[in-house]
Amino acid sequence: MRRSPIVAVLVLCLSFFGMLAVAPEATAATAKSAPTGKVKVVVSAPKGVRVPIQLVGPKKRVVATVAKGTKRTLTLPRGTYTVKVPQVVVKGVTYALKKGPRKIRIGSKKVRAKFVVKKLADPGLYVSSATSSSITLGWKKPKKHSTVILRRALGTVAPAGPKAGKAVKVKASKTSVVDSKVKSGKTYAYSLFVRKGRSTARSVVTAGTPNVGTGAPTFALARNAAIVESGDSDVPNVSNGVVSVRLGAKRPTPPIGAGFVLPVSSVLPGGFIGTVSGLSPDGRTVTLASGGLADVFSSLDITSDVPSEPVTLDPVGAPESSADDDVAYARRAVEARALSAASSSSGESCFNTSLSNQVSNLHPILTPSGSFHSEVKSKFGVPYAVKFSVSAAMTAGFGFDIETEAAVSCGIEFKKLVKTWMAGPVPLTLVFDPTLEVSISGAIEETGFQSTLTGGMSADGQLGLGGYFHSRPIFHGDVTQPTVTGKNASLGLTLGGDLTFGPGAGSDSAGVVAGVNGWLNPLNASVSVSGVSGASTAAACVEASAKTEGGFGLEAKAWAGSFNWSASWRPEALTFSHSWFDKYYPEGCQNPPVTGSGDVKATLTWGSAADLDLHVTDPSGDEIYFGNDASESGGALDVDANAACWSVASQPTENIYWPSGGAPAGTYHVQVVTWSPCDETDLSWHLQVWVKGVLVVDQRGSDTSPVYDVTLD
Repeated sequence: MRRSPIVAVLVLCLSFFGMLAVAPEATAATAKSAPTGKVKVVVSAPKGVRVPIQLVGPKKRVVATVAKGTKRTLTLPRGTYTVKVPQVVVKGVTYALKKGPRKIRIGSKKVRAKFVVKKLADPGLYVSSATSSSITLGWKKPKKHSTVILRRALGTVAPAGPKAGKAVKVKASKTSVVDSKVKSGKTYAYSLFVRKGRSTARSVVTAGTPNVGTGAPTFALARNAAIVESGDSDVPNVSNGVVSVRLGAKRPTPPIGAGFVLPVSSVLPGGFIGTVSGLSPDGRTVTLASGGLADVFSSLDITSDVPSEPVTLDPVGAPESSADDDVAYARRAVEARALSAASSSSGESCFNTSLSNQVSNLHPILTPSGSFHSEVKSKFGVPYAVKFSVSAAMTAGFGFDIETEAAVSCGIEFKKLVKTWMAGPVPLTLVFDPTLEVSISGAIEETGFQSTLTGGMSADGQLGLGGYFHSRPIFHGDVTQPTVTGKNASLGLTLGGDLTFGPGAGSDSAGVVAGVNGWLNPLNASVSVSGVSGASTAAACVEASAKTEGGFGLEAKAWAGSFNWSASWRPEALTFSHSWFDKYYPEGCQNPPVTGSGDVKATLTWGSAADLDLHVTDPSGDEIYFGNDASESGGALDVDANAACWSVASQPTENIYWPSGGAPAGTYHVQVVTWSPCDETDLSWHLQVWVKGVLVVDQRGSDTSPVYDVTLD
């Protein structure tokens, strides 16, 4: 039977200055009986250019790593090895093998193989501008007696030869052309062929025309970059966090370092933007590393708004809910998250507490909003700066009625909110992973809490030449007046979670670097009783407060990719906490009651729901109290509190006074009387009496008091 040979592959990654790409550790060497030979591999390449060298042999698969330097002596099974040196793209420049053997014969004697890698001769085709009906292209001035041929194809795959695609007429003496035979909202790939003698140099570029109606942006791809569109035959895969793509039949093999865009799919829910980091031996499967817009686009002007449809959140863990996730969790911004007030939760699910029946039907409504604008600026097809403007916010519509007989601290997790859309060739995703933290200090019944609150951030800046950065928080909203029943009770609610937004943000399992990462609490609200309240009566004064808080970091790599501009910007994390709402209901209830004063003034205050009454008898024997609130001598009961136990004042106060110049002279009898404890055990009080502005009685006691006599001369 004829046996198929076993193919051996040796991958070397060398660079001029001693840096190298990391390859797997060397596998087990050859079998004991297999004869071996030695080969000394020498690579000459420009500084910073890493060169993968593949040796395909007849017997075993050997993967070796050159630890340091540009020379390495390897011991391999004897035989003939075919050499493959793919092109490499570094910061928009393509490098290729200029000189070196195509085959290496390893025998009993040591052999030497030298490879010289240089910048590839490139006519420098680039896009200088594009409109809905034309694309303007330019290129380097060719040498004398050269023939220039420009071809166009619809889509992202450029014509492979000077007869493929459609011809675009150019003049030999010109270095630019306006192609007016294009349509709006379409993508076109161009190939420029420059012939001189027997040599032909090729340069390719891909550009998109804008379409205001559909939102299609203006863009031009970086050299050798590729965009995979939905429906293409390319097959993506994610394994152990590494993205790979089996290229479709019509897709040319891209060089190492070339930009690569994958659309939204079941494998990559947020799409993917990156660069080619490795090739399979046959060159038809590429591995990708995460990258930024400048890795893929030589020019780009894109503006897109976040889809703003309201989403009703479903609790995870409720009896009728499923805990399945729609997409992988957004990457956690750990340092920023540590600042979040929501992190103080006990960690217990509300479905394991007395609140279970009340919260299972809780469905807050979130409406995302925001925008993404990015402009890649370039000259002669090489990016030199990226301008960006990004905003992300959440509007939380929330209603909550609750009743509990004990203190509770718990949380509710909701299914993630995921918005994914294509902004032209760029996949954008917003992921918000919300939870609700509930903290209740004691027995409470709360009704009528309704809120519509918006919180988020916006930032703009430029990376590269003329770099700058600005950021600001977003917050606005309102809370309706709640009704609270409970003694000295409080309720705290925090609705928030991790937020990720940017190109490919939904594919965090693939190591995507999203533009915005952080946490956002659009609602951090508290409702509490202000002052005194009863166990079974509605509080007379309720304090409601709300704030928006968040912490965000902006990843420059999402825009700049592998480009290292000297003026590049590194922003600090945008962390904010804004208290924009703090009200008392009814308005002003937190202030002490206004009391009258004059020649004689008696004021009683206490701190419970009990009904205590103030009695004052004037010199004529006329008694003023709740049953007789005025006397013929001019005295009046102007403030009364906690009448008959059916209402409770936030600051229980009773006051009886005679105005200045109107009080009769003589002796006044003052007493505190307990009308009813109203189920209270605390009947303590504070009594003060003034005569002509002088404090003459200042007594504290409990329950019914003795009678205090004061005299007005």
